[in-house]
Amino acid sequence: MALLIGDLVRTAAAAAPETAAATLGDASLTYAALDARADRIAHALRGLGVGHRDRVVWWGETALDALPIFVAVARIGAVFAPLNARYGAEEAERVAGYARPALVVADADHAGLTEGWDVPVVDHAGLHARADADATKHAEE
Repeated sequence: MALLIGDLVRTAAAAAPETAAATLGDASLTYAALDARADRIAHALRGLGVGHRDRVVWWGETALDALPIFVAVARIGAVFAPLNARYGAEEAERVAGYARPALVVADADHAGLTEGWDVPVVDHAGLHARADADATKHAEE
């Protein structure tokens, strides 16, 4: 039986929903919250055209907001490709190009540095907002 990241998180969320899946400084993210957020982000990624075997580049600092993106990417069968947050814009674009990504997700500090890249880019806050808006829309239907 394959051991898949998305399945591990879903199983942990069912077994111990309020247990911390990750912590960073004083902030933490429970398995239930991680599971729910990853589902919403996976839906948003599909809406952006990301599919099985596509690559999604993450360019940002270490943050709890990156974890649901990682799990969402795994759930849709895509590949999460992190970039070193210390890269400058030119180096990051070159390295990201090696991955031939379907999408680049960047944090607030890096999103502005992606102007002119020949790949769709979304800032992580925008991706999270889109995921929340999609979830609200579906809940109302």
